[in-house]
Amino acid sequence: MDNLFAGIKNFTLTVVAALTTIVPVAITPTPVPTPLPTPSENIVVRSGEYSYSGYTLKYTLNIPKKGGAVTGNLSGVCEGPITGNYDGKEGGKAAGEAQANCRIAVFTYNLKATYDANLYLKQGKVDVNWAGEIPYTSNKGSFTVNFDPV
Repeated sequence: MDNLFAGIKNFTLTVVAALTTIVPVAITPTPVPTPLPTPSENIVVRSGEYSYSGYTLKYTLNIPKKGGAVTGNLSGVCEGPITGNYDGKEGGKAAGEAQANCRIAVFTYNLKATYDANLYLKQGKVDVNWAGEIPYTSNKGSFTVNFDPV
């Protein structure tokens, strides 16, 4: 389950990589796992961080196993909330939004993206589509993440 939202890596690395295009680099992004907080019986908590070219983006997500409000935040190079809802069904819908204010060198970018996912906790899989206002990207993408079933 540690990789439940490892796919967020694709999104966050796209953001960081796009925003660092003003600074030429030849460094491969290196994910650094963060120890997970102890989840409650009803909440799945996932957090981690991704570093690229000297910039670090951290995330934390709280997902109710039986459905409800998804909460979380981004911190580090980008700061902002992650919000949404999960219907609690196997293969059910999770949808919401992430907003962030990102500081790269002397530039500040305000980013916003929505996500729409099908979450399979028992199968250990999530299919995510995202769209947003992300400079230097096509402003949309998708990914599938496999994780230890809950």
